[in-house]
Amino acid sequence: MFRIFSLFIGFISTLSLGQAEEHAWPIFRGPGGSGQALGQAVPTAFGPEKNVAWKTALPSGPSSPIIWGDRLFISGHVGTSVKMLCLNRLTGEVLWEGAREIPKVPKFFHIAGSVAAATPATDGKRVVFYFDDYGLITTDLDGNKLWEHRFVTSTGNQFSYGASPIIEGKKLLLNRDGALDSCLVCFDLKTGRILWKAKRPGVINSYCSPYVMEVNGAKQVLQGGSGELVAYDFNTGSEVWKATGLPGFVCVSPLAVGDTIYYGGWSTAHVAGSSRIASFFPEDSGLTSESLESAEGFFKQFDKNKDNKISFAEFPSGRMKDVFPMTDQDGDKSINLEELDFWYTIKPWAGRNAFYAIKTGGKGDITRSHVKW
Repeated sequence: MFRIFSLFIGFISTLSLGQAEEHAWPIFRGPGGSGQALGQAVPTAFGPEKNVAWKTALPSGPSSPIIWGDRLFISGHVGTSVKMLCLNRLTGEVLWEGAREIPKVPKFFHIAGSVAAATPATDGKRVVFYFDDYGLITTDLDGNKLWEHRFVTSTGNQFSYGASPIIEGKKLLLNRDGALDSCLVCFDLKTGRILWKAKRPGVINSYCSPYVMEVNGAKQVLQGGSGELVAYDFNTGSEVWKATGLPGFVCVSPLAVGDTIYYGGWSTAHVAGSSRIASFFPEDSGLTSESLESAEGFFKQFDKNKDNKISFAEFPSGRMKDVFPMTDQDGDKSINLEELDFWYTIKPWAGRNAFYAIKTGGKGDITRSHVKW
Protein backbone atom coordinates (compact mmCIF):
# COMPACT_ATOMS: atom_id res chain seq x y z
CA MET A 1 0.00 0.00 0.00
CA PHE A 2 1.21 3.51 -0.83
CA ARG A 3 0.22 6.98 0.29
CA ILE A 4 0.35 10.25 -1.61
CA PHE A 5 2.43 12.97 -0.01
CA SER A 6 1.68 16.56 -1.03
CA LEU A 7 3.56 19.77 -0.28
CA PHE A 8 1.64 23.00 -0.51
CA ILE A 9 2.87 26.19 -2.14
CA GLY A 10 2.59 28.56 0.82
CA PHE A 11 4.99 26.45 2.86
CA ILE A 12 7.46 25.57 0.14
CA SER A 13 7.98 29.11 -1.12
CA THR A 14 8.78 30.43 2.34
CA LEU A 15 11.26 27.70 3.19
CA SER A 16 13.31 28.39 0.07
CA LEU A 17 14.44 31.68 1.63
CA GLY A 18 17.54 31.87 3.82
CA GLN A 19 19.90 29.22 5.09
CA ALA A 20 18.91 25.58 5.68
CA GLU A 21 19.28 25.66 9.45
CA GLU A 22 17.17 28.81 9.71
CA HIS A 23 14.23 27.17 8.02
CA ALA A 24 14.58 23.56 9.12
CA TRP A 25 11.81 21.40 10.55
CA PRO A 26 14.24 18.90 12.09
CA ILE A 27 12.19 16.81 14.54
CA PHE A 28 8.62 15.85 15.36
CA ARG A 29 6.62 19.07 15.98
CA GLY A 30 9.44 21.17 14.51
CA PRO A 31 12.15 23.30 16.14
CA GLY A 32 12.21 22.75 19.88
CA GLY A 33 9.22 20.42 19.62
CA SER A 34 6.91 23.43 19.88
CA GLY A 35 4.80 22.83 16.78
CA GLN A 36 5.25 26.47 15.76
CA ALA A 37 6.33 27.58 12.29
CA LEU A 38 7.69 30.94 13.44
CA GLY A 39 8.25 33.41 10.62
CA GLN A 40 6.92 30.96 8.06
CA ALA A 41 3.79 31.47 6.01
CA VAL A 42 1.39 28.57 5.67
CA PRO A 43 -1.38 28.23 3.08
CA THR A 44 -4.85 29.02 4.38
CA ALA A 45 -6.55 27.39 1.40
CA PHE A 46 -5.35 24.02 0.16
CA GLY A 47 -6.62 20.64 -0.94
CA PRO A 48 -6.02 17.77 -3.36
CA GLU A 49 -6.01 20.14 -6.34
CA LYS A 50 -5.47 23.56 -4.75
CA ASN A 51 -2.11 25.23 -4.01
CA VAL A 52 -0.28 21.93 -4.51
CA ALA A 53 3.37 22.29 -5.48
CA TRP A 54 3.89 18.56 -6.15
CA LYS A 55 2.69 15.07 -5.24
CA THR A 56 4.79 11.96 -4.74
CA ALA A 57 3.68 8.40 -4.02
CA LEU A 58 5.27 7.02 -0.84
CA PRO A 59 5.26 3.69 1.02
CA SER A 60 2.60 3.23 3.69
CA GLY A 61 3.01 4.75 7.15
CA PRO A 62 1.78 7.64 9.33
CA SER A 63 5.18 9.20 10.10
CA SER A 64 5.56 12.94 9.52
CA PRO A 65 8.18 14.50 7.25
CA ILE A 66 11.15 16.50 8.50
CA ILE A 67 13.00 19.13 6.49
CA TRP A 68 16.57 20.37 6.28
CA GLY A 69 17.39 22.81 3.51
CA ASP A 70 16.14 21.44 0.21
CA ARG A 71 15.81 17.91 1.56
CA LEU A 72 12.79 16.22 3.06
CA PHE A 73 13.07 12.95 4.99
CA ILE A 74 10.28 10.50 5.78
CA SER A 75 9.79 6.80 6.55
CA GLY A 76 7.36 4.10 5.42
CA HIS A 77 7.08 0.40 4.75
CA VAL A 78 6.08 -2.10 2.10
CA GLY A 79 5.23 -5.37 3.80
CA THR A 80 8.21 -6.40 5.94
CA SER A 81 10.53 -3.91 4.26
CA VAL A 82 10.85 -0.69 6.27
CA LYS A 83 11.84 2.31 4.17
CA MET A 84 13.89 5.47 4.66
CA LEU A 85 13.39 8.13 2.01
CA CYS A 86 14.90 11.48 1.06
CA LEU A 87 13.03 13.76 -1.33
CA ASN A 88 13.90 17.02 -3.02
CA ARG A 89 11.72 19.47 -1.14
CA LEU A 90 11.30 21.71 -4.18
CA THR A 91 10.30 19.06 -6.72
CA GLY A 92 9.20 15.94 -4.82
CA GLU A 93 11.84 13.83 -6.59
CA VAL A 94 13.03 10.85 -4.54
CA LEU A 95 16.78 11.41 -4.12
CA TRP A 96 17.53 8.19 -2.28
CA GLU A 97 15.82 5.31 -0.55
CA GLY A 98 17.12 2.86 2.04
CA ALA A 99 15.49 -0.29 3.40
CA ARG A 100 15.78 -2.87 6.15
CA GLU A 101 13.89 -6.12 6.66
CA ILE A 102 11.84 -6.97 9.76
CA PRO A 103 10.70 -10.53 10.58
CA LYS A 104 6.98 -9.79 10.22
CA VAL A 105 4.37 -7.06 10.38
CA PRO A 106 2.65 -7.38 13.78
CA LYS A 107 -1.09 -7.59 14.15
CA PHE A 108 -2.10 -4.27 15.63
CA PHE A 109 -5.23 -3.55 17.67
CA HIS A 110 -5.88 -0.31 15.79
CA ILE A 111 -6.54 -0.21 12.06
CA ALA A 112 -4.06 2.69 11.77
CA GLY A 113 -1.26 0.72 13.46
CA SER A 114 1.98 0.75 11.47
CA VAL A 115 5.60 -0.37 11.74
CA ALA A 116 6.60 3.04 10.30
CA ALA A 117 4.97 5.47 12.72
CA ALA A 118 7.97 7.32 14.17
CA THR A 119 8.98 10.63 12.59
CA PRO A 120 12.71 10.86 11.71
CA ALA A 121 15.05 13.47 13.22
CA THR A 122 18.06 15.38 11.86
CA ASP A 123 20.72 17.82 13.02
CA GLY A 124 21.74 18.73 9.47
CA LYS A 125 24.59 16.21 9.44
CA ARG A 126 22.79 13.01 10.38
CA VAL A 127 19.30 11.62 9.93
CA VAL A 128 17.90 9.22 12.53
CA PHE A 129 15.12 6.76 11.66
CA TYR A 130 13.40 4.50 14.17
CA PHE A 131 11.37 1.38 13.48
CA ASP A 132 10.13 -0.39 16.60
CA ASP A 133 10.59 -3.84 15.07
CA TYR A 134 14.12 -3.06 13.88
CA GLY A 135 15.74 -0.29 15.93
CA LEU A 136 17.58 2.96 15.29
CA ILE A 137 19.25 3.65 11.94
CA THR A 138 21.43 6.74 11.55
CA THR A 139 22.62 7.89 8.12
CA ASP A 140 24.26 10.95 6.66
CA LEU A 141 22.17 13.24 4.45
CA ASP A 142 23.00 11.08 1.43
CA GLY A 143 21.72 7.87 3.02
CA ASN A 144 25.08 6.32 3.94
CA LYS A 145 24.89 4.35 7.19
CA LEU A 146 26.69 5.87 10.16
CA TRP A 147 25.48 3.59 12.95
CA GLU A 148 22.61 1.36 14.00
CA HIS A 149 21.27 0.21 17.34
CA ARG A 150 19.17 -2.94 17.47
CA PHE A 151 16.98 -3.67 20.49
CA VAL A 152 16.50 -7.23 21.75
CA THR A 153 12.72 -6.88 21.41
CA SER A 154 10.24 -4.33 20.15
CA THR A 155 8.06 -2.51 22.65
CA GLY A 156 5.35 -5.00 21.71
CA ASN A 157 2.86 -2.18 21.55
CA GLN A 158 -0.34 -3.49 20.04
CA PHE A 159 -1.42 -0.02 18.92
CA SER A 160 1.99 0.40 17.22
CA TYR A 161 4.85 2.57 18.42
CA GLY A 162 3.82 6.24 18.49
CA ALA A 163 6.78 8.22 19.84
CA SER A 164 9.60 9.70 17.76
CA PRO A 165 13.36 10.06 18.37
CA ILE A 166 14.32 13.58 19.46
CA ILE A 167 17.68 15.26 18.83
CA GLU A 168 18.89 17.87 21.29
CA GLY A 169 22.45 19.10 20.79
CA LYS A 170 24.78 16.11 20.68
CA LYS A 171 22.25 13.74 22.23
CA LEU A 172 19.45 11.55 20.88
CA LEU A 173 16.48 10.72 23.12
CA LEU A 174 14.13 7.78 22.64
CA ASN A 175 11.03 6.74 24.60
CA ARG A 176 10.90 2.94 24.98
CA ASP A 177 7.76 2.68 27.13
CA GLY A 178 5.99 -0.65 26.80
CA ALA A 179 9.17 -2.68 26.28
CA LEU A 180 10.23 -5.47 28.64
CA ASP A 181 12.29 -2.77 30.37
CA SER A 182 10.26 0.42 29.87
CA CYS A 183 12.78 3.24 29.80
CA LEU A 184 13.90 6.56 28.37
CA VAL A 185 17.22 6.13 26.56
CA CYS A 186 19.82 8.78 25.73
CA PHE A 187 22.37 8.09 22.97
CA ASP A 188 25.48 9.88 21.80
CA LEU A 189 24.24 11.18 18.45
CA LYS A 190 27.63 10.82 16.74
CA THR A 191 28.52 7.28 17.84
CA GLY A 192 25.27 5.62 18.95
CA ARG A 193 26.72 4.85 22.38
CA ILE A 194 24.16 4.76 25.20
CA LEU A 195 24.94 7.61 27.60
CA TRP A 196 22.20 6.84 30.12
CA LYS A 197 19.00 4.90 30.54
CA ALA A 198 16.20 5.98 32.88
CA LYS A 199 14.13 2.96 33.88
CA ARG A 200 10.35 3.46 34.01
CA PRO A 201 9.02 0.25 35.62
CA GLY A 202 5.55 1.59 36.39
CA VAL A 203 4.82 2.62 32.82
CA ILE A 204 2.70 0.28 30.72
CA ASN A 205 2.42 2.11 27.42
CA SER A 206 2.75 5.67 26.21
CA TYR A 207 2.96 7.20 22.79
CA CYS A 208 4.45 10.62 23.51
CA SER A 209 7.88 11.82 22.44
CA PRO A 210 10.44 13.32 24.85
CA TYR A 211 10.41 17.10 25.23
CA VAL A 212 13.47 19.11 26.27
CA MET A 213 13.28 22.39 28.18
CA GLU A 214 15.63 24.55 30.22
CA VAL A 215 14.95 25.34 33.88
CA ASN A 216 17.26 27.71 35.78
CA GLY A 217 20.04 27.14 33.27
CA ALA A 218 19.83 23.34 33.30
CA LYS A 219 18.14 21.18 30.68
CA GLN A 220 15.46 18.68 31.64
CA VAL A 221 13.79 15.96 29.58
CA LEU A 222 10.04 15.71 30.09
CA GLN A 223 8.44 12.34 29.41
CA GLY A 224 4.77 11.45 29.84
CA GLY A 225 3.66 7.95 30.75
CA SER A 226 1.00 5.90 32.49
CA GLY A 227 -0.63 8.45 34.78
CA GLU A 228 2.43 10.61 35.30
CA LEU A 229 4.73 13.23 33.84
CA VAL A 230 8.40 12.92 34.80
CA ALA A 231 11.34 15.30 34.36
CA TYR A 232 14.83 13.81 33.99
CA ASP A 233 18.21 15.49 34.17
CA PHE A 234 19.40 15.95 30.57
CA ASN A 235 23.00 15.00 31.37
CA THR A 236 22.54 12.08 33.76
CA GLY A 237 19.01 10.71 33.33
CA SER A 238 18.31 11.02 37.05
CA GLU A 239 14.73 11.85 38.02
CA VAL A 240 14.23 15.50 38.97
CA TRP A 241 10.48 15.58 39.63
CA LYS A 242 7.23 13.90 38.77
CA ALA A 243 3.53 14.73 38.80
CA THR A 244 1.03 11.88 39.26
CA GLY A 245 -2.70 11.29 38.87
CA LEU A 246 -2.56 12.31 35.22
CA PRO A 247 -4.16 10.58 32.20
CA GLY A 248 -3.03 6.96 32.02
CA PHE A 249 -3.06 6.42 28.28
CA VAL A 250 -1.26 9.32 26.63
CA CYS A 251 -0.29 10.24 23.09
CA VAL A 252 0.53 13.94 23.32
CA SER A 253 3.91 15.36 24.26
CA PRO A 254 4.15 18.17 26.83
CA LEU A 255 4.85 21.79 25.91
CA ALA A 256 6.38 24.57 27.99
CA VAL A 257 5.66 28.28 27.70
CA GLY A 258 7.71 30.41 30.07
CA ASP A 259 7.71 28.75 33.49
CA THR A 260 4.58 26.69 32.85
CA ILE A 261 4.31 23.20 31.37
CA TYR A 262 1.08 22.20 29.66
CA TYR A 263 0.17 18.55 29.45
CA GLY A 264 -2.93 16.39 29.36
CA GLY A 265 -4.92 13.80 27.52
CA TRP A 266 -8.19 12.02 27.18
CA SER A 267 -8.79 8.29 27.10
CA THR A 268 -11.73 5.93 27.28
CA ALA A 269 -9.69 4.13 29.96
CA HIS A 270 -10.86 6.59 32.62
CA VAL A 271 -14.61 6.15 32.19
CA ALA A 272 -16.80 3.06 32.58
CA GLY A 273 -20.19 1.59 31.72
CA SER A 274 -22.46 3.58 29.40
CA SER A 275 -20.06 6.56 29.55
CA ARG A 276 -17.27 4.43 28.12
CA ILE A 277 -19.51 3.07 25.35
CA ALA A 278 -20.70 6.58 24.46
CA SER A 279 -17.08 7.74 24.28
CA PHE A 280 -16.37 5.21 21.54
CA PHE A 281 -18.85 6.69 19.07
CA PRO A 282 -19.68 10.10 17.58
CA GLU A 283 -22.77 11.87 18.86
CA ASP A 284 -24.65 11.24 15.60
CA SER A 285 -23.98 7.47 15.63
CA GLY A 286 -27.59 6.73 16.48
CA LEU A 287 -26.90 4.41 19.42
CA THR A 288 -30.06 3.74 21.39
CA SER A 289 -30.20 3.96 25.18
CA GLU A 290 -30.35 0.15 25.20
CA SER A 291 -27.11 -0.04 23.19
CA LEU A 292 -25.38 2.27 25.64
CA GLU A 293 -26.50 0.25 28.66
CA SER A 294 -25.75 -3.35 27.64
CA ALA A 295 -24.07 -5.57 25.09
CA GLU A 296 -27.43 -7.28 24.54
CA GLY A 297 -28.97 -3.95 23.58
CA PHE A 298 -26.08 -3.25 21.22
CA PHE A 299 -26.58 -6.62 19.51
CA LYS A 300 -30.29 -5.98 19.19
CA GLN A 301 -29.55 -2.78 17.26
CA PHE A 302 -26.57 -3.79 15.11
CA ASP A 303 -26.69 -7.57 14.56
CA LYS A 304 -28.62 -7.04 11.34
CA ASN A 305 -28.67 -10.66 10.13
CA LYS A 306 -29.29 -12.04 13.64
CA ASP A 307 -26.44 -14.57 13.51
CA ASN A 308 -25.29 -13.65 17.04
CA LYS A 309 -22.20 -11.97 15.64
CA ILE A 310 -21.46 -8.43 14.52
CA SER A 311 -19.20 -8.20 11.49
CA PHE A 312 -16.94 -5.27 10.66
CA ALA A 313 -19.44 -4.15 8.02
CA GLU A 314 -22.31 -4.20 10.54
CA PHE A 315 -20.36 -2.33 13.20
CA PRO A 316 -21.14 1.42 13.51
CA SER A 317 -18.38 3.90 12.74
CA GLY A 318 -16.37 5.25 15.65
CA ARG A 319 -13.39 4.65 17.89
CA MET A 320 -14.52 1.12 18.76
CA LYS A 321 -14.62 0.18 15.09
CA ASP A 322 -11.08 1.52 14.73
CA VAL A 323 -9.95 -1.04 17.34
CA PHE A 324 -12.10 -3.87 15.96
CA PRO A 325 -9.13 -6.32 16.02
CA MET A 326 -8.72 -5.65 19.75
CA THR A 327 -12.31 -6.63 20.52
CA ASP A 328 -12.21 -9.61 18.15
CA GLN A 329 -10.28 -11.76 20.62
CA ASP A 330 -10.76 -15.09 18.80
CA GLY A 331 -9.76 -13.58 15.45
CA ASP A 332 -12.82 -14.78 13.53
CA LYS A 333 -13.37 -11.31 12.01
CA SER A 334 -16.58 -10.79 13.96
CA ILE A 335 -17.52 -9.85 17.50
CA ASN A 336 -19.64 -12.06 19.74
CA LEU A 337 -21.62 -11.07 22.80
CA GLU A 338 -18.94 -12.09 25.29
CA GLU A 339 -16.23 -10.13 23.47
CA LEU A 340 -18.37 -7.00 23.36
CA ASP A 341 -19.47 -7.28 26.99
CA PHE A 342 -15.84 -6.74 28.04
CA TRP A 343 -16.22 -3.02 27.30
CA TYR A 344 -19.38 -2.73 29.40
CA THR A 345 -17.90 -4.35 32.50
CA ILE A 346 -14.23 -3.30 32.59
CA LYS A 347 -13.28 -1.01 35.46
CA PRO A 348 -11.75 2.42 34.80
CA TRP A 349 -8.02 3.00 35.22
CA ALA A 350 -6.52 5.19 37.91
CA GLY A 351 -5.91 8.78 36.87
CA ARG A 352 -8.34 11.02 35.10
CA ASN A 353 -8.99 12.80 31.84
CA ALA A 354 -7.69 16.32 32.35
CA PHE A 355 -5.47 19.10 31.04
CA TYR A 356 -2.79 20.34 33.44
CA ALA A 357 -0.68 23.44 33.94
CA ILE A 358 2.46 22.64 35.95
CA LYS A 359 4.92 25.18 37.35
CA THR A 360 8.60 24.48 36.71
CA GLY A 361 11.32 24.44 39.35
CA GLY A 362 10.11 21.62 41.58
CA LYS A 363 11.89 18.61 43.04
CA GLY A 364 10.54 15.16 43.90
CA ASP A 365 6.78 14.59 43.81
CA ILE A 366 5.34 17.96 42.81
CA THR A 367 1.73 16.83 42.36
CA ARG A 368 0.48 18.99 45.23
CA SER A 369 3.05 21.77 45.19
CA HIS A 370 3.44 22.72 41.52
CA VAL A 371 0.23 21.80 39.69
CA LYS A 372 -1.38 25.19 39.03
CA TRP A 373 -4.66 23.79 37.75
